[in-house]
Amino acid sequence: VRRLQPPSTVPELKLWKVGQQVVTVEDMSEEAASFTRDHGYVQWEARVAPSASLRIPTRFVAFVEDAASKQLTEAHQQEQCSWGKSWKAFNQQHQGDRK
Repeated sequence: VRRLQPPSTVPELKLWKVGQQVVTVEDMSEEAASFTRDHGYVQWEARVAPSASLRIPTRFVAFVEDAASKQLTEAHQQEQCSWGKSWKAFNQQHQGDRK
């Protein structure tokens, strides 16, 4: 994961994960805030790839949510809100895992 616009001043984020995972990236930098005020957006790039040893058909699903959206702000204000648990449950349900 790396920020394209405005150009990032820190190295890109590299993660190695196994199984269903959730990754949350929050940019609280002044550069991002200033660019958003001036241009109305911040541009990101994320790359997902299977490991070389993976030999079974694999499906990747990515969801991107603007953390500044009104809908998300309202949800976070609820007492019962657990972002991590909710996101994992959402992903499991939409991937056919209804445990």
